[in-house]
Amino acid sequence: MTRDPFYFSDDKRFTAEELAAWQDKEQCRERLARNRLKWYSLALQVGMFVLILLLWRLPFMMPIRLVVVLFHEMSHVIGAYLTGGVAFGIAIDPGGAGATLGIGGNDVLVASAGYLGSLLIGVVLYCLSAAWEPKEAWAMLMALFCIALLFGWLNGFTAFFGYLCIILMTMGFVLFRDGMKVFFIRVVSTTCCLFPIIDVMGDLFQDSIDGFHVLEHAPTSDIARISALTAVPEPILVLFWLVFGCAALICAVTFAANRDALRIQPSRRPVWETV
Repeated sequence: MTRDPFYFSDDKRFTAEELAAWQDKEQCRERLARNRLKWYSLALQVGMFVLILLLWRLPFMMPIRLVVVLFHEMSHVIGAYLTGGVAFGIAIDPGGAGATLGIGGNDVLVASAGYLGSLLIGVVLYCLSAAWEPKEAWAMLMALFCIALLFGWLNGFTAFFGYLCIILMTMGFVLFRDGMKVFFIRVVSTTCCLFPIIDVMGDLFQDSIDGFHVLEHAPTSDIARISALTAVPEPILVLFWLVFGCAALICAVTFAANRDALRIQPSRRPVWETV
């Protein structure tokens, strides 16, 4: 009984049994390579989280923090409109504070929308950086700045910072390589995900920025406002956002690591033919 021979594209001949053994071996190699890349990606992302936490208070982190504060305040505006309210605009301060002025809507949902929105934006951007092409994810980040512009900026610094970000993002779309785009998007999305956790901890320990006023109005912290509206003690609210934020982070990082692992190109499969 003769065995049907098979061959690679380079004319190296194999029997059916040898072909099956080769396929099993190559599949095992791919799984091992993808598993290594997954853990490498996880290590890099966890390292990024730790680094941002350690550098959070340093001045050069302030532009990224202000981007996140802008998205945080934009989320309050969206929450207001979704619950029947009206927002007059948003404002941020060079020191890292922010405020949204409006009227109406569901007070609890509007107050909670800042943390929920910034966390959701961070998770979505993180996942898009792994699932989409870098230019597409970058365009989504640019779209968020344009949406924030539509809601109105209440002070000169917010307008200056917002327009500057749009200009720089447009330049980055043209000039940055794909790897740099993905890196920057993940830094912004990581900061978005960490912001609710860090902010609620700051509110718990009375770490606030004094002297920030918008149209003679001194904004209060979101946690204090939610606690006053719901009668839930602030420590319980802080614990809730810590658990919720960490769970969202784990989901986003795991998804991104799995997608990064799939970037490995499959090994060359043999082309077979009976002779």
